[in-house]
Amino acid sequence: MAVLEGMSLFVQNAQAIHLEIMEDVHRSNSVSLDAAIGALAMCYHIIELSTRLAHTINLSAIAASFRSLESLSCPETNDFYGSLEQLGRLRTLHISA
Repeated sequence: MAVLEGMSLFVQNAQAIHLEIMEDVHRSNSVSLDAAIGALAMCYHIIELSTRLAHTINLSAIAASFRSLESLSCPETNDFYGSLEQLGRLRTLHISA
């Protein structure tokens, strides 16, 4: 949220986002990732998204939030659910546990 609020052109210009999920003792990191995906959904030009160290990833939320996505990388992730079917432009996918 700090980036979205503090950098006025970020929403209009961002094309790539890398999210590294750090452990939070007070809340699940999948909740943190879901909140980040929801907040970043206003960035309409994202073509590259990578996450690292997420416990669980909702692929349907990613597909709904980033319709122009061409590259998705999710290394070191424990669990996935949902679908990427909506992503007609996806060209590169890297998923590993």
